[in-house]
Amino acid sequence: MGPPEEVRARLASCGQSHLLRFWAELGPAQRGALLAALPPGLGEHCRLAAAAAGARQRGPPERLDGRMEPLPARLLGSARRSGPAALERWEAEGLHQISQNKVAVLLLAGGQGTRLGVSYPKGMYNVGLPSGKTLYQIQAERIRKVEQLAGQRHHCKCAIPWYIMTSEFTLGPTEEFFVDHNYFNLDRSNVVMFEQRMLPAVTFDGKAILEEKGKIAMAPDGNGGLYRALVDNKILDDMKQRGIQYVHVYCVDNILVKMADPVFIGFCVSKGADCGAKVVEKAYPTEPVGVVCCVDGVYQVVEYSEISLETAQQQSPNGGLMYNAGNICNHFFTVEFLEMVAQKYEPQLKHHVAIKKVPYIDKEGNLVKPLKPNGIKLEKFVFDVFPFSKNFVAFEVLREEEFSPLKNADTADKDTPTTARQALLAQHYRWALNAGARFLDENGCRIPEKLSLSGTEDPPAVCEISPLVSYFGEKWKQLSRLQRSIILFLFAFLAVCGVISYTSMGEPWKSLTNKSLDDQRAEPEIPGLKLANPAVLPAPQKADANLGDDPELSPQKPPKPPHVRRGPSNLQIKAPRRDVRLKTRHDTSRVLEEPVQADKEEKTEKSVISWRGAVIEPDQSTEPPSSKIKEPEKPSSVEAEDQKEPVPLNERQTAVIEAFRHAWKGYKDFAWGHDELKPLSKSYSEWFGLGLTLIDALDTMWILGLKEEFEEARKWVANDLVFDKNVDVNLFESTIRILGGLLSTYHLSGDSLFLEKAKDIGNRLMPAFKTPSKIPYSDVNIGRGTAHPPRWTSDSTVAEVTSIQLEFRELSRLTGDEKFQKAVDEVMKHVHTLSGKNDGLVPMFINTNSGQFTHLGVYTLGARADSYYEYLLKQWIQGGKKENELLEDYMRAIEGVKKHLLQTSQPKKLTFVGELAHGHFSAKMDHLVCFLPGTLALGAHNGLTADHMKLAEALIETCYQMYAQVETGLSPEIVHFNLHAQKGHKDVEIKPADRHNLLRPETVESLFYMYRFTGDKKYQDWGWEILQNFNKYTRVPTGGYTSINNVQNRSNPEPRDKMESFFLGETLKYMFLLFSDDIDLINLDKYVFNTEAHPLPIWVPA
Repeated sequence: MGPPEEVRARLASCGQSHLLRFWAELGPAQRGALLAALPPGLGEHCRLAAAAAGARQRGPPERLDGRMEPLPARLLGSARRSGPAALERWEAEGLHQISQNKVAVLLLAGGQGTRLGVSYPKGMYNVGLPSGKTLYQIQAERIRKVEQLAGQRHHCKCAIPWYIMTSEFTLGPTEEFFVDHNYFNLDRSNVVMFEQRMLPAVTFDGKAILEEKGKIAMAPDGNGGLYRALVDNKILDDMKQRGIQYVHVYCVDNILVKMADPVFIGFCVSKGADCGAKVVEKAYPTEPVGVVCCVDGVYQVVEYSEISLETAQQQSPNGGLMYNAGNICNHFFTVEFLEMVAQKYEPQLKHHVAIKKVPYIDKEGNLVKPLKPNGIKLEKFVFDVFPFSKNFVAFEVLREEEFSPLKNADTADKDTPTTARQALLAQHYRWALNAGARFLDENGCRIPEKLSLSGTEDPPAVCEISPLVSYFGEKWKQLSRLQRSIILFLFAFLAVCGVISYTSMGEPWKSLTNKSLDDQRAEPEIPGLKLANPAVLPAPQKADANLGDDPELSPQKPPKPPHVRRGPSNLQIKAPRRDVRLKTRHDTSRVLEEPVQADKEEKTEKSVISWRGAVIEPDQSTEPPSSKIKEPEKPSSVEAEDQKEPVPLNERQTAVIEAFRHAWKGYKDFAWGHDELKPLSKSYSEWFGLGLTLIDALDTMWILGLKEEFEEARKWVANDLVFDKNVDVNLFESTIRILGGLLSTYHLSGDSLFLEKAKDIGNRLMPAFKTPSKIPYSDVNIGRGTAHPPRWTSDSTVAEVTSIQLEFRELSRLTGDEKFQKAVDEVMKHVHTLSGKNDGLVPMFINTNSGQFTHLGVYTLGARADSYYEYLLKQWIQGGKKENELLEDYMRAIEGVKKHLLQTSQPKKLTFVGELAHGHFSAKMDHLVCFLPGTLALGAHNGLTADHMKLAEALIETCYQMYAQVETGLSPEIVHFNLHAQKGHKDVEIKPADRHNLLRPETVESLFYMYRFTGDKKYQDWGWEILQNFNKYTRVPTGGYTSINNVQNRSNPEPRDKMESFFLGETLKYMFLLFSDDIDLINLDKYVFNTEAHPLPIWVPA
């Protein structure tokens, strides 16, 4: 069978038909892999590569001499020229920011160490230090030390997350290396690895290169690929969830790099910089390094090939080089700046050409290893974003203290393992001398000090200081005289040690790199010093989160009998109609307690399937909303015949009530009136400072019959909930959680207090709609009455602006004020008319100025687009099934899902919803997408085509397997599905950055809908399994539940110290409803749930 005609035609149109030359010889798996690897825009990429290479061959790049100016002094700090007071002030500021958990480090880990003569990642390389430490271990220990310094200065415990960008080739070995070394005693939840994109290698005539008959030769897209990777892997989302504001970015191969350097961080923060660069003074005019300078009024790195020798040799008035700020790829960025670059400027980054020798398959199918360069690899550079900075600064550091790169094997003249080792040992030798140490030979005679060392000589005494002892030499001033005496005595062995050290350098890498931390820890100790041989490693200080901090294990207490209350006379919330007794397992639950952070991402989407063939039956009990809203509505009353006596709760519902009470206890004890509980640290976190958890949980307490808890929460709303405060809130989150929660509680309780509060917050959110396009801004200051987009973009997400309609429409119906409904209806009508959709699927972003979609070509049912689809259906239901534009958009979108996003995994043939980016399908599915089965089922229940229910049944099985195929029985945030059967592999694959669980509700939500509409008990059983696993792995003994970092680790799931408000507002509410057999307990023919699980009434005739 030949390749798909569409693929053949697409490749032919861009001159890449040769990629299918060996199609007939490929097996099914190879064919699938080849098709999956064809990147979107392949033809354009090949054209750009060939054109760039041609321009390079035609001559040198344009000279920039006449357009350049040196960096102005006001932007330049200096470790050499700045006074001690300034340096101490910047250091203090940096340590303060670190202590506030606002700083992260991001490692550009590079590729394999090919130029070093090894096949593994560079970070695993050992340059031959006495300790045998690798680059990764040195850097990890520096992180631990600076965390300790900040914590000691500010009497707190803090963490510096370590983000590591790898390539496709190096991710696996790096992960394995860290696991084998126990993450070097770092808290593994704070080590996040992710991949950059890969791009095809191209011949000089613009043809993609085959490295195998069914495989395109690919290469990483350069360290400037960082900005796409931050979005692809949701790293920016993770940073924001952790509260990170500043990021230190650096390359792996600098052995002297200072991780999260407090002085550099403090300097940049104090200057208000959004982007900063460390620079070193150029060693000589023609040194082949880029220069940081100003070109045409903007700051950038000018490569040495872009300036003439005359310019390179120009001198400043003080006698130094005029252009001497050498770039060392060591940068400071704010998270806001990174987000702005990723969303707006990344496409503008220029491509750089690398000419390489690329092995290829010739026309006869033979592998050829070329003797001279034959291929082009395009890449972007991380520092090419400098021109987009609004407040750029640079900080000059001493080369001998902070820059010694590792590029080449020891056969080269510079940047070798030997020069890197010499640089580090020389630095440590200087530190010891500065602290007053003296070195003795084997005869006890003092070795003359040598205060000045060249970059290519060893110090007179080989001295290695562990980063755990000293970060930048500060610890040595505190050594006791006894310790120094011991040091001097040990250096009597120097001569012999030096000989052994040099004679053993032939094969040090393998033996030293493979030495485990446990082996090193068992060696004799001395505070921070190491002789050349034998290696003496200082006792590592315990990491902040090691085994000593492991959680206590405590049994779960049996549930107390719940308080059952009936609703008010105007709306009765009933207990189940019959007493269904179920067997329960009273297993002891063991709970881990450990800190972490995570903020809520946007709520899931809800879209479904086909428009054609749908059978829509009119609902005789509803009518369209009045064109003129006249007066406030009262909560709808329930007919007397529906007033049934409550019946006892079943055991599973009782277990949900016990779980809610346990979570509420933690919130009440440690976070009362605040947004979210941090159960492990027994504290709280604020987002808006409006009691989000309490408001989100109000209607849950009413439905569960928790009268006492509801009444104490009501008192807080009455006495303490004040919206007149100078705070920015997110329009979407405030609408679905606060406005939705207040409206729902008003309808259930009949208490006008909640309607008055809803009117207050609704009015305060209205400034968001004052935009040129009527597409609302994302953020509103509810005290000042002003609104604005995020500081880095004028875009809002499509989900944000199209998932506020249920709440604002209902507010208009209740108050008689048309403005709320008019504002949100205008948004939906505008989106209905927009171009840029793909068979009903919408892009993720929309511009508030132009009103047009942006970032076209990317389609997902995950974050940023999800609830657009959900609210199309639910608005149609809410309004009495009369607004056909909404239904039309919904049905077309579901057709688009079936056409573009549905695939089947192997080996269990699970149906899943992937993502589409510029024509390229990704087998990636967010847990958020698990709202979709429930939405499909709801549509089928309301008369839509029956195949919606069939698809819902297939997708809910997939969502259940996302739990069942995981070690803890809890789903990760994101999964990747295997499209081809592989021995020993499940359908579900989990990447390290995605294996956290935030206590999300989407699967339980869909289980509730599926059970309510089918009566199939398996859905209740699946939900029961999930509840048991929440109790086993996320329950905190002192109260509350915590999100976790690792669903694959039963013994230590790495708690994150965060209970999202939606756990009480959604997850436990849907769990309780799932276990009920009473269809009138929130009757789905009378209520529609908003995307935060707050039930609002379906409009009926007056």
